[in-house]
Amino acid sequence: MDDILHTNVESAHDGSTPRASQRNSPEPALGPQDSASQVRGPASSTPSLVPAYVPPIWEFDGHQFEHLEDALRQSAPGEVPDHIREWVIIAMKLTVTTEIAKVYNVLRNKMYEHKKAFESTIQNNKSEHRLKEGMLQTEIGKLKDTILTQDAHVTVLNDELTGTQVAMLDIGKEMMEIKAANVKLRHELASLKASGVTTMQGQTSSTVQSHKPRIKIAEPPHYSGKGSLEDWLQQLGIWMRWNEINDDEHKITTALLHLEGGAFTYMSEYATRAAAQQALGTWEDFVNILKVNYRILDPDKDAQQHLKDICGKTYPTMVSFAEQFRQWATKTNLGHTALIGYIAEHRSKDVRQAMVTRDSLGISDPITWPEYLDLCLQLESKFRADKAGQRGTVTTSSSSASRASKDPNAMVVDRVSTLTKEQEGWLEKKLPQVQRQIRNAEAGTSSKGNFFKRGLRHLRRQQGEI
Repeated sequence: MDDILHTNVESAHDGSTPRASQRNSPEPALGPQDSASQVRGPASSTPSLVPAYVPPIWEFDGHQFEHLEDALRQSAPGEVPDHIREWVIIAMKLTVTTEIAKVYNVLRNKMYEHKKAFESTIQNNKSEHRLKEGMLQTEIGKLKDTILTQDAHVTVLNDELTGTQVAMLDIGKEMMEIKAANVKLRHELASLKASGVTTMQGQTSSTVQSHKPRIKIAEPPHYSGKGSLEDWLQQLGIWMRWNEINDDEHKITTALLHLEGGAFTYMSEYATRAAAQQALGTWEDFVNILKVNYRILDPDKDAQQHLKDICGKTYPTMVSFAEQFRQWATKTNLGHTALIGYIAEHRSKDVRQAMVTRDSLGISDPITWPEYLDLCLQLESKFRADKAGQRGTVTTSSSSASRASKDPNAMVVDRVSTLTKEQEGWLEKKLPQVQRQIRNAEAGTSSKGNFFKRGLRHLRRQQGEI
Protein backbone atom coordinates (compact mmCIF):
# COMPACT_ATOMS: atom_id res chain seq x y z
CA MET A 1 0.00 0.00 0.00
CA ASP A 2 2.86 2.37 0.82
CA ASP A 3 4.38 1.73 -2.57
CA ILE A 4 1.12 2.64 -4.26
CA LEU A 5 0.53 5.87 -2.19
CA HIS A 6 4.09 7.25 -2.73
CA THR A 7 4.24 6.94 -6.42
CA ASN A 8 7.02 9.58 -6.94
CA VAL A 9 9.54 8.16 -4.45
CA GLU A 10 12.23 5.92 -5.89
CA SER A 11 12.88 3.04 -3.43
CA ALA A 12 13.93 -0.60 -3.35
CA HIS A 13 11.36 -2.68 -5.26
CA ASP A 14 10.94 -6.45 -5.25
CA GLY A 15 8.59 -6.68 -8.23
CA SER A 16 5.51 -7.82 -6.29
CA THR A 17 3.81 -4.41 -6.42
CA PRO A 18 3.65 -1.72 -9.11
CA ARG A 19 6.36 1.02 -9.12
CA ALA A 20 5.93 4.57 -10.43
CA SER A 21 8.53 6.45 -12.46
CA GLN A 22 8.58 9.92 -14.13
CA ARG A 23 8.32 10.30 -17.84
CA ASN A 24 11.45 11.29 -19.67
CA SER A 25 9.58 14.04 -21.53
CA PRO A 26 6.84 16.11 -19.88
CA GLU A 27 3.34 16.03 -21.17
CA PRO A 28 1.77 19.20 -22.56
CA ALA A 29 0.94 21.66 -19.84
CA LEU A 30 -2.53 21.43 -18.38
CA GLY A 31 -4.77 24.47 -18.30
CA PRO A 32 -6.36 25.76 -15.13
CA GLN A 33 -9.67 23.95 -15.81
CA ASP A 34 -7.92 20.60 -16.53
CA SER A 35 -5.89 20.83 -13.37
CA ALA A 36 -8.93 21.70 -11.29
CA SER A 37 -10.95 18.83 -12.76
CA GLN A 38 -8.21 16.32 -12.12
CA VAL A 39 -7.72 17.26 -8.45
CA ARG A 40 -11.32 18.23 -7.98
CA GLY A 41 -10.41 21.63 -6.52
CA PRO A 42 -12.33 24.87 -6.93
CA ALA A 43 -12.03 26.66 -10.23
CA SER A 44 -10.09 29.92 -10.20
CA SER A 45 -10.75 32.97 -12.35
CA THR A 46 -7.07 33.97 -12.22
CA PRO A 47 -4.36 32.12 -14.14
CA SER A 48 -2.72 29.36 -12.12
CA LEU A 49 0.88 29.73 -11.01
CA VAL A 50 1.30 25.91 -10.48
CA PRO A 51 3.67 24.32 -13.01
CA ALA A 52 2.26 21.94 -15.55
CA TYR A 53 1.28 18.51 -14.16
CA VAL A 54 3.34 15.55 -15.39
CA PRO A 55 1.50 12.21 -14.77
CA PRO A 56 3.67 9.32 -13.53
CA ILE A 57 4.19 6.01 -15.31
CA TRP A 58 3.37 2.93 -13.27
CA GLU A 59 5.62 -0.10 -13.65
CA PHE A 60 5.13 -3.71 -12.46
CA ASP A 61 7.02 -6.86 -13.25
CA GLY A 62 8.95 -5.18 -16.06
CA HIS A 63 5.81 -3.74 -17.66
CA GLN A 64 4.79 -0.06 -17.71
CA PHE A 65 1.22 1.10 -17.18
CA GLU A 66 -0.24 4.52 -17.81
CA HIS A 67 -2.86 4.29 -15.05
CA LEU A 68 -2.58 3.14 -11.48
CA GLU A 69 -5.61 0.89 -11.63
CA ASP A 70 -4.07 -1.10 -14.47
CA ALA A 71 -0.95 -1.67 -12.41
CA LEU A 72 -3.02 -2.69 -9.39
CA ARG A 73 -5.06 -5.18 -11.36
CA GLN A 74 -1.89 -6.76 -12.71
CA SER A 75 -0.30 -6.97 -9.26
CA ALA A 76 -3.32 -8.42 -7.43
CA PRO A 77 -3.09 -12.17 -6.65
CA GLY A 78 -5.38 -14.45 -8.62
CA GLU A 79 -7.27 -15.71 -5.55
CA VAL A 80 -8.57 -12.19 -4.76
CA PRO A 81 -12.15 -11.81 -5.95
CA ASP A 82 -12.73 -9.28 -8.71
CA HIS A 83 -15.15 -7.13 -6.74
CA ILE A 84 -12.74 -6.81 -3.82
CA ARG A 85 -9.90 -5.99 -6.21
CA GLU A 86 -11.98 -3.29 -7.93
CA TRP A 87 -13.08 -1.84 -4.60
CA VAL A 88 -9.45 -1.62 -3.45
CA ILE A 89 -8.50 0.01 -6.73
CA ILE A 90 -11.28 2.61 -6.39
CA ALA A 91 -10.41 3.25 -2.73
CA MET A 92 -6.73 3.69 -3.53
CA LYS A 93 -7.40 5.95 -6.45
CA LEU A 94 -9.76 8.10 -4.37
CA THR A 95 -7.27 8.33 -1.50
CA VAL A 96 -4.39 9.32 -3.78
CA THR A 97 -6.51 11.87 -5.63
CA THR A 98 -7.74 13.41 -2.36
CA GLU A 99 -4.20 13.77 -0.97
CA ILE A 100 -2.93 15.27 -4.18
CA ALA A 101 -5.85 17.71 -4.26
CA LYS A 102 -5.12 18.80 -0.67
CA VAL A 103 -1.48 19.41 -1.40
CA TYR A 104 -2.31 21.25 -4.62
CA ASN A 105 -4.90 23.44 -2.90
CA VAL A 106 -2.47 24.34 -0.11
CA LEU A 107 0.22 25.25 -2.64
CA ARG A 108 -2.23 27.19 -4.78
CA ASN A 109 -3.49 29.18 -1.77
CA LYS A 110 0.05 29.97 -0.67
CA MET A 111 1.01 31.15 -4.12
CA TYR A 112 -2.19 33.15 -4.36
CA GLU A 113 -1.36 34.84 -1.04
CA HIS A 114 2.14 35.62 -2.28
CA LYS A 115 0.69 37.03 -5.45
CA LYS A 116 -1.71 39.27 -3.49
CA ALA A 117 1.11 40.41 -1.20
CA PHE A 118 3.30 41.18 -4.21
CA GLU A 119 0.51 43.11 -5.89
CA SER A 120 -0.13 44.99 -2.63
CA THR A 121 3.57 45.84 -2.39
CA ILE A 122 3.56 47.08 -5.96
CA GLN A 123 0.50 49.19 -5.23
CA ASN A 124 2.08 50.63 -2.08
CA ASN A 125 5.26 51.42 -3.99
CA LYS A 126 3.20 53.16 -6.64
CA SER A 127 1.37 55.20 -3.99
CA GLU A 128 4.63 56.09 -2.28
CA HIS A 129 6.16 57.03 -5.61
CA ARG A 130 3.16 59.24 -6.41
CA LEU A 131 3.44 60.87 -2.96
CA LYS A 132 7.17 61.52 -3.39
CA GLU A 133 6.57 62.78 -6.89
CA GLY A 134 3.95 65.17 -5.54
CA MET A 135 6.33 66.38 -2.83
CA LEU A 136 9.09 66.87 -5.39
CA GLN A 137 6.73 68.83 -7.60
CA THR A 138 5.87 71.01 -4.60
CA GLU A 139 9.55 71.56 -3.80
CA ILE A 140 10.24 72.36 -7.44
CA GLY A 141 7.45 74.89 -7.34
CA LYS A 142 8.88 76.47 -4.20
CA LEU A 143 12.33 76.61 -5.80
CA LYS A 144 10.87 78.27 -8.86
CA ASP A 145 9.18 80.84 -6.63
CA THR A 146 12.46 81.41 -4.75
CA ILE A 147 14.34 81.87 -8.01
CA LEU A 148 11.75 84.36 -9.19
CA THR A 149 12.02 86.22 -5.87
CA GLN A 150 15.82 86.28 -6.11
CA ASP A 151 15.63 87.53 -9.67
CA ALA A 152 13.34 90.31 -8.53
CA HIS A 153 15.73 91.10 -5.63
CA VAL A 154 18.71 91.20 -8.00
CA THR A 155 16.78 93.55 -10.24
CA VAL A 156 16.11 95.82 -7.26
CA LEU A 157 19.79 95.70 -6.28
CA ASN A 158 20.82 96.59 -9.81
CA ASP A 159 18.44 99.54 -9.70
CA GLU A 160 19.87 100.59 -6.33
CA LEU A 161 23.41 100.23 -7.68
CA THR A 162 22.53 102.38 -10.62
CA GLY A 163 21.03 104.94 -8.25
CA THR A 164 24.18 104.81 -6.09
CA GLN A 165 26.38 105.39 -9.11
CA VAL A 166 24.28 108.37 -10.07
CA ALA A 167 24.50 109.65 -6.48
CA MET A 168 28.29 109.19 -6.55
CA LEU A 169 28.46 111.22 -9.72
CA ASP A 170 26.42 113.92 -8.02
CA ILE A 171 28.73 113.79 -5.01
CA GLY A 172 31.70 114.10 -7.34
CA LYS A 173 30.16 117.18 -8.85
CA GLU A 174 29.50 118.60 -5.38
CA MET A 175 33.12 117.89 -4.40
CA MET A 176 34.30 119.74 -7.45
CA GLU A 177 32.06 122.64 -6.48
CA ILE A 178 33.42 122.50 -2.91
CA LYS A 179 36.96 122.45 -4.28
CA ALA A 180 36.18 125.48 -6.39
CA ALA A 181 34.69 127.17 -3.32
CA ASN A 182 37.83 126.20 -1.41
CA VAL A 183 40.02 127.85 -4.04
CA LYS A 184 37.81 130.90 -3.88
CA LEU A 185 38.17 131.00 -0.09
CA ARG A 186 41.95 130.76 -0.46
CA HIS A 187 41.96 133.71 -2.85
CA GLU A 188 39.69 135.69 -0.54
CA LEU A 189 41.91 134.91 2.44
CA ALA A 190 44.99 135.93 0.46
CA SER A 191 43.25 139.15 -0.51
CA LEU A 192 42.36 139.81 3.13
CA LYS A 193 45.97 139.22 4.15
CA ALA A 194 47.25 141.47 1.38
CA SER A 195 44.89 144.28 2.32
CA GLY A 196 45.82 143.95 5.99
CA VAL A 197 42.26 143.15 7.09
CA THR A 198 42.59 140.78 10.07
CA THR A 199 40.57 140.25 13.18
CA MET A 200 41.93 142.24 16.12
CA GLN A 201 41.33 141.50 19.77
CA GLY A 202 40.47 144.99 21.02
CA GLN A 203 41.62 148.43 20.09
CA THR A 204 44.80 148.19 22.18
CA SER A 205 45.93 145.09 20.38
CA SER A 206 45.21 146.80 17.06
CA THR A 207 47.32 149.81 18.01
CA VAL A 208 50.27 147.70 19.11
CA GLN A 209 50.00 145.58 15.99
CA SER A 210 50.18 148.63 13.74
CA HIS A 211 53.46 149.74 15.34
CA LYS A 212 55.36 146.49 15.73
CA PRO A 213 57.19 144.96 12.75
CA ARG A 214 55.58 141.89 11.16
CA ILE A 215 57.76 138.85 10.48
CA LYS A 216 56.23 136.46 8.01
CA ILE A 217 56.52 132.80 9.00
CA ALA A 218 55.93 129.82 6.77
CA GLU A 219 52.47 128.32 6.71
CA PRO A 220 51.99 124.88 8.25
CA PRO A 221 51.84 121.93 5.84
CA HIS A 222 48.57 120.56 4.52
CA TYR A 223 47.14 117.58 6.38
CA SER A 224 45.70 114.65 4.39
CA GLY A 225 45.17 112.16 7.21
CA LYS A 226 48.70 110.74 7.18
CA GLY A 227 51.14 111.51 9.97
CA SER A 228 50.50 112.90 13.44
CA LEU A 229 47.34 114.96 13.82
CA GLU A 230 48.59 116.40 17.12
CA ASP A 231 51.80 117.72 15.51
CA TRP A 232 49.85 119.30 12.68
CA LEU A 233 47.39 120.93 15.08
CA GLN A 234 50.31 122.24 17.12
CA GLN A 235 51.98 123.79 14.05
CA LEU A 236 48.66 125.20 12.85
CA GLY A 237 47.93 126.66 16.31
CA ILE A 238 51.32 128.40 16.42
CA TRP A 239 50.82 129.82 12.94
CA MET A 240 47.29 131.06 13.73
CA ARG A 241 48.48 132.59 17.00
CA TRP A 242 51.25 134.43 15.19
CA ASN A 243 48.79 135.73 12.62
CA GLU A 244 46.26 136.57 15.39
CA ILE A 245 43.56 134.28 14.07
CA ASN A 246 41.71 133.88 17.34
CA ASP A 247 37.96 133.47 16.83
CA ASP A 248 36.56 130.00 16.16
CA GLU A 249 35.03 130.81 12.75
CA HIS A 250 38.33 132.03 11.29
CA LYS A 251 40.29 129.19 12.93
CA ILE A 252 37.98 126.55 11.42
CA THR A 253 38.12 128.23 8.00
CA THR A 254 41.93 128.36 8.16
CA ALA A 255 42.10 124.72 9.15
CA LEU A 256 39.83 123.76 6.23
CA LEU A 257 42.17 125.57 3.85
CA HIS A 258 45.03 123.40 5.14
CA LEU A 259 43.20 120.09 4.74
CA GLU A 260 43.46 117.90 1.66
CA GLY A 261 42.78 114.38 0.43
CA GLY A 262 40.87 112.09 2.74
CA ALA A 263 40.95 114.54 5.66
CA PHE A 264 39.26 117.24 3.56
CA THR A 265 36.64 114.75 2.38
CA TYR A 266 36.06 113.67 5.99
CA MET A 267 35.39 117.30 6.99
CA SER A 268 33.45 118.17 3.81
CA GLU A 269 30.35 119.03 5.84
CA TYR A 270 32.24 121.96 7.39
CA ALA A 271 33.51 122.97 3.94
CA THR A 272 29.95 122.98 2.59
CA ARG A 273 28.74 125.11 5.50
CA ALA A 274 31.68 127.49 5.10
CA ALA A 275 30.99 127.90 1.39
CA ALA A 276 27.32 128.62 2.19
CA GLN A 277 28.29 131.27 4.78
CA GLN A 278 26.70 129.22 7.57
CA ALA A 279 27.76 129.04 11.22
CA LEU A 280 30.66 126.61 11.77
CA GLY A 281 30.39 126.02 15.52
CA THR A 282 33.27 125.95 17.97
CA TRP A 283 36.93 125.20 17.34
CA GLU A 284 36.89 122.56 20.10
CA ASP A 285 34.12 120.59 18.37
CA PHE A 286 35.98 120.81 15.07
CA VAL A 287 39.17 119.42 16.63
CA ASN A 288 37.29 116.65 18.44
CA ILE A 289 35.68 115.48 15.18
CA LEU A 290 39.12 115.33 13.57
CA LYS A 291 40.53 113.39 16.53
CA VAL A 292 37.75 110.79 16.33
CA ASN A 293 39.18 109.54 13.02
CA TYR A 294 42.83 110.57 13.00
CA ARG A 295 44.14 110.60 16.56
CA ILE A 296 46.89 108.14 17.55
CA LEU A 297 45.57 105.50 19.95
CA ASP A 298 49.01 104.81 21.49
CA PRO A 299 51.16 107.97 21.19
CA ASP A 300 54.08 106.55 23.17
CA LYS A 301 54.36 103.45 21.01
CA ASP A 302 54.03 105.51 17.82
CA ALA A 303 56.72 107.94 18.98
CA GLN A 304 59.03 105.06 19.95
CA GLN A 305 58.63 103.54 16.49
CA HIS A 306 59.43 106.91 14.87
CA LEU A 307 62.48 107.30 17.08
CA LYS A 308 63.63 103.77 16.22
CA ASP A 309 63.32 104.56 12.51
CA ILE A 310 65.30 107.79 12.99
CA CYS A 311 68.08 106.01 14.87
CA GLY A 312 68.23 103.30 12.22
CA LYS A 313 69.45 105.80 9.61
CA THR A 314 72.90 107.33 9.12
CA TYR A 315 73.50 111.10 9.25
CA PRO A 316 76.41 113.19 7.96
CA THR A 317 76.72 115.12 11.23
CA MET A 318 75.58 114.86 14.83
CA VAL A 319 73.63 118.08 14.36
CA SER A 320 71.42 116.62 11.63
CA PHE A 321 70.78 113.60 13.85
CA ALA A 322 69.94 115.78 16.85
CA GLU A 323 67.37 117.76 14.85
CA GLN A 324 65.37 114.60 14.24
CA PHE A 325 66.11 113.01 17.61
CA ARG A 326 64.94 115.91 19.78
CA GLN A 327 61.61 116.06 17.97
CA TRP A 328 60.58 112.53 19.00
CA ALA A 329 62.65 111.77 22.12
CA THR A 330 60.42 113.92 24.34
CA LYS A 331 57.33 112.02 23.13
CA THR A 332 58.53 108.45 23.65
CA ASN A 333 58.25 108.41 27.47
CA LEU A 334 61.50 106.40 27.51
CA GLY A 335 64.09 106.68 30.30
CA HIS A 336 67.34 108.61 30.06
CA THR A 337 69.44 105.45 29.88
CA ALA A 338 67.62 104.14 26.81
CA LEU A 339 67.76 107.50 25.03
CA ILE A 340 71.47 107.95 25.85
CA GLY A 341 72.05 104.51 24.33
CA TYR A 342 70.45 105.71 21.07
CA ILE A 343 72.62 108.87 21.08
CA ALA A 344 75.83 106.94 21.77
CA GLU A 345 75.36 104.89 18.61
CA HIS A 346 75.59 108.06 16.46
CA ARG A 347 78.77 109.56 17.94
CA SER A 348 81.68 110.08 15.59
CA LYS A 349 85.03 108.45 16.14
CA ASP A 350 86.60 111.69 17.46
CA VAL A 351 83.73 112.21 19.93
CA ARG A 352 84.08 108.66 21.20
CA GLN A 353 87.85 109.11 21.76
CA ALA A 354 87.31 112.41 23.54
CA MET A 355 84.69 110.89 25.86
CA VAL A 356 87.00 107.96 26.61
CA THR A 357 89.71 110.46 27.58
CA ARG A 358 87.22 112.28 29.81
CA ASP A 359 86.34 109.04 31.50
CA SER A 360 90.03 108.18 32.09
CA LEU A 361 90.43 111.56 33.78
CA GLY A 362 87.53 110.80 36.12
CA ILE A 363 85.07 113.14 34.37
CA SER A 364 81.72 111.39 34.36
CA ASP A 365 79.30 111.70 31.48
CA PRO A 366 75.94 113.44 31.95
CA ILE A 367 73.14 111.19 33.19
CA THR A 368 70.28 112.94 31.37
CA TRP A 369 69.88 112.57 27.65
CA PRO A 370 69.57 116.33 26.82
CA GLU A 371 72.88 117.08 28.58
CA TYR A 372 74.50 114.03 27.02
CA LEU A 373 73.36 115.10 23.54
CA ASP A 374 74.56 118.66 24.17
CA LEU A 375 78.00 117.35 25.17
CA CYS A 376 78.24 115.24 22.02
CA LEU A 377 77.20 118.21 19.87
CA GLN A 378 79.74 120.43 21.64
CA LEU A 379 82.59 118.00 21.03
CA GLU A 380 81.63 117.40 17.42
CA SER A 381 81.35 121.13 16.75
CA LYS A 382 84.84 121.66 18.16
CA PHE A 383 86.33 118.90 16.03
CA ARG A 384 84.58 120.22 12.92
CA ALA A 385 85.86 123.73 13.65
CA ASP A 386 89.41 122.38 14.09
CA LYS A 387 89.24 120.50 10.79
CA ALA A 388 87.82 123.54 8.96
CA GLY A 389 90.56 125.76 10.42
CA GLN A 390 93.27 123.33 9.38
CA ARG A 391 91.99 123.22 5.81
CA GLY A 392 91.71 127.04 5.66
CA THR A 393 95.16 127.85 7.17
CA VAL A 394 97.45 129.82 4.85
CA THR A 395 101.07 128.77 5.25
CA THR A 396 102.75 132.19 5.33
CA SER A 397 105.54 133.42 7.56
CA SER A 398 103.41 136.18 9.06
CA SER A 399 100.63 133.83 9.99
CA SER A 400 103.16 131.32 11.35
CA ALA A 401 104.78 134.00 13.49
CA SER A 402 101.45 135.19 14.83
CA ARG A 403 100.42 131.63 15.70
CA ALA A 404 103.83 131.00 17.34
CA SER A 405 103.32 133.97 19.66
CA LYS A 406 100.08 132.57 20.97
CA ASP A 407 99.60 130.25 23.91
CA PRO A 408 99.42 126.66 22.55
CA ASN A 409 96.54 125.96 24.89
CA ALA A 410 94.59 129.09 23.95
CA MET A 411 91.30 128.89 22.06
CA VAL A 412 91.54 129.44 18.29
CA VAL A 413 89.02 132.22 17.70
CA ASP A 414 89.07 132.18 13.91
CA ARG A 415 88.20 128.48 13.94
CA VAL A 416 85.28 128.98 16.28
CA SER A 417 83.99 131.76 14.04
CA THR A 418 83.02 129.11 11.51
CA LEU A 419 80.24 127.86 13.84
CA THR A 420 76.66 128.88 13.30
CA LYS A 421 74.90 131.35 15.57
CA GLU A 422 72.90 128.56 17.13
CA GLN A 423 76.07 126.57 17.90
CA GLU A 424 77.82 129.64 19.32
CA GLY A 425 74.92 130.35 21.64
CA TRP A 426 74.84 126.74 22.70
CA LEU A 427 78.59 126.80 23.41
CA GLU A 428 78.23 129.97 25.49
CA LYS A 429 75.69 128.26 27.73
CA LYS A 430 77.76 125.09 28.14
CA LEU A 431 81.17 126.74 28.51
CA PRO A 432 81.09 127.39 32.31
CA GLN A 433 79.96 123.83 33.06
CA VAL A 434 82.75 122.21 31.03
CA GLN A 435 85.36 124.55 32.49
CA ARG A 436 84.29 123.59 36.01
CA GLN A 437 84.59 119.91 35.06
CA ILE A 438 88.11 120.44 33.73
CA ARG A 439 89.20 122.44 36.84
CA ASN A 440 87.87 119.66 39.04
CA ALA A 441 89.78 117.15 36.96
CA GLU A 442 92.98 119.20 37.35
CA ALA A 443 92.55 119.37 41.13
CA GLY A 444 91.89 115.65 41.33
CA THR A 445 94.85 114.61 39.16
CA SER A 446 97.66 116.52 41.01
CA SER A 447 98.60 113.44 42.99
CA LYS A 448 98.30 110.89 40.18
CA GLY A 449 101.49 111.60 38.28
CA ASN A 450 102.41 112.75 34.84
CA PHE A 451 100.07 110.26 33.09
CA PHE A 452 96.93 112.17 34.00
CA LYS A 453 98.62 115.51 33.28
CA ARG A 454 99.43 114.37 29.77
CA GLY A 455 95.83 113.19 29.35
CA LEU A 456 94.54 116.55 30.54
CA ARG A 457 96.73 118.42 28.08
CA HIS A 458 95.49 116.15 25.30
CA LEU A 459 91.89 116.91 26.28
CA ARG A 460 92.62 120.63 26.30
CA ARG A 461 94.07 120.48 22.85
CA GLN A 462 90.95 118.63 21.58
CA GLN A 463 88.43 120.85 23.35
CA GLY A 464 90.24 124.16 22.84
CA GLU A 465 89.89 125.26 26.48
CA ILE A 466 86.11 124.74 26.42
